[in-house]
Amino acid sequence: MTPFPATFKYTYESNSHIPILKLYIFNPSSSSSNFTNPKATLLFDKSLIQLTWIDNNQLPVTVWAPLANVLIDADAAVNLRVSDDCIEVKFVLVVPVDHPVVASFEFGGCGEGDDDEFMPLQLDSDLKKLAACEEVYFYCRGCSTKLTKAVRIFKEMPSVNWREAADNWFGTCCCSFGGVSEKLVAKYANLYTCSSGVCLLDGTSVVLCKDDFVGYKFPDQVESQDHKSLQLSADNGLRKDILDNGITEAVNVDRNSQNKAVHDFDIKLNCNSDLTSKPDIEGTTKCPPDVRNNMDHGIECCHTHADEDQTHDTSELLANKGSLLNGLLGNCFMVTSPYLSKDIKWSEISCPNCSCLLGAYPHDNIDDPSNGFNTSAPLNDSVHLFKCFISTSLPVGGPTDLFRKYTLERMFTSQLLETATDELSFRTVVRHLQTRDPMLQIILLNPNTWCSFGDCMDAMVSTLKINLHPAIKVLFSDCSNSTESQLRKLDQWATKNQVDDVYMLMSRALTEALEEANSMLPSSHACLQGLSLSFLRR
Repeated sequence: MTPFPATFKYTYESNSHIPILKLYIFNPSSSSSNFTNPKATLLFDKSLIQLTWIDNNQLPVTVWAPLANVLIDADAAVNLRVSDDCIEVKFVLVVPVDHPVVASFEFGGCGEGDDDEFMPLQLDSDLKKLAACEEVYFYCRGCSTKLTKAVRIFKEMPSVNWREAADNWFGTCCCSFGGVSEKLVAKYANLYTCSSGVCLLDGTSVVLCKDDFVGYKFPDQVESQDHKSLQLSADNGLRKDILDNGITEAVNVDRNSQNKAVHDFDIKLNCNSDLTSKPDIEGTTKCPPDVRNNMDHGIECCHTHADEDQTHDTSELLANKGSLLNGLLGNCFMVTSPYLSKDIKWSEISCPNCSCLLGAYPHDNIDDPSNGFNTSAPLNDSVHLFKCFISTSLPVGGPTDLFRKYTLERMFTSQLLETATDELSFRTVVRHLQTRDPMLQIILLNPNTWCSFGDCMDAMVSTLKINLHPAIKVLFSDCSNSTESQLRKLDQWATKNQVDDVYMLMSRALTEALEEANSMLPSSHACLQGLSLSFLRR
């Protein structure tokens, strides 16, 4: 029996809720092979599947692949299908791969913490674990260099739609408590100013004060014209006359409408205020308890006068917290179009020791002839570090590292699924956050698939079953080197299909991850409709 070439690989794939498991055996270095008289034998005692066939030289070949950690129906026939470049084996399962029975069976023999990679990324869990620590230092995942001073206070970062939530509570006109919404926004923003020793946390990033970041020299602040980032998109409701007339005039112009706001409606906020409430499932919005109580007293917003503090609060907000209103305190790992400002640039921040990418910081977009863009100090003194590039303890990835489960793939997948759900769109163009150039075209095919890849074995040895990993199945195309005609076609496709644009710094690394997963598929299954097929871990 001839030894099989070491290049043979296996790929498992299964869809959620469907009790079928597919296995592909193929040679990625060859586009065609001869698989004559293929046979598959399940060796449950060895946790292996044995495949044999006759090759081009009429010699028998045998390979072994580990069995997946699923419940295979031993009484059902194993179906084999041969194509030019692979053998496809289809198993019938007792229950689908995502069934709770399989989950308990899957993790039953794992040590504590070993199942983290199968659990969804959860902000609440991270917040509780970090808050339970007396102090936390952040380290570079690439070289274990300590990056920060001790951080002892952790707060949840406002969601990107918190301004809209405030407008939903009160409305945007004077007859629906619009003045109160504006005052609420001002006080809310003041709670989340970056300060030393405080860490703001969201699903993908931590935001620290630049003074807590050690070993890195930030540029000095550059004097510039009035900060244009104060302008919001129309969706966020801040008037565009701020740009034309300046902050003071904008506030004065709006004084008449502010005078129609609620006088008696003084919302008392503190650091424990819960202002991140979301609409209920039915789509209706709920006012905070203190809001409902005051509304029950019959406040007439159109016939009362706002106090001078409201104007002062609004002016202070516009002057000092404009970056917050523009979503700069939000998620810069993946920025969506409504929260993208042409007046803000994001500069990458790298490890001072190994130069690995750590995150980014926002600054004014002011032309600088020496380097093409401004390198002023971070706006709001904020530095955004991505969880997939940092660790909360040493050793990196160890049992006490609270960010060990975060990877670039999983963070992007989480954000992509959230965007697809919110926008009801499964087509996305990923653009570079700095240049705005298209880098990646993605179509979401299946948000709930399971897969695993690896090398076939050249000997029948005892082994443990392998786990299937939750993933999404996508079509993609690398747009980074597209010609002008290709870019025009991409724009036409995006317009026709109402495609979502998202902006990232790590688009190249994401493309490489997609290409690597694509290489683990036989060529006959690696493309569809002119795009490459791939998987990304959930």
